[in-house]
Amino acid sequence: MDDTNDVGIGTTTPGGYKLYVNGTSFFKDGVELDSSLDVDGALTGNSATFSGALTGLRAAFTGANGTNFALHLKNTTAANPYTCWIEEPNLAVAGYPLLTVTSNSGTTEYLRLDSGGKLKL
Repeated sequence: MDDTNDVGIGTTTPGGYKLYVNGTSFFKDGVELDSSLDVDGALTGNSATFSGALTGLRAAFTGANGTNFALHLKNTTAANPYTCWIEEPNLAVAGYPLLTVTSNSGTTEYLRLDSGGKLKL
């Protein structure tokens, strides 16, 4: 703990954070955040739950086994079951993929929805 009551684990200089952990950490039963999460690296594990707005997110989901999907989107409100919204930017150039389904190698497209609204099957 420094003179401003900031706590550093694995460091003597917590850099203005209330808690600064330098090194690998383990949380057995989960972590709850009431603000933001900034990850400089990879989130790994078997599951994660997000609610609220995810902004500036670019994610790659990999590692599903033969009985699970890599990404599962589910709306639990039956009255208005909006589930997925892909929004292209203002004045987007037509012809770029918004949604693509391919073979394992990525060389064969099975389905592609382009900016501009063109659907290829």
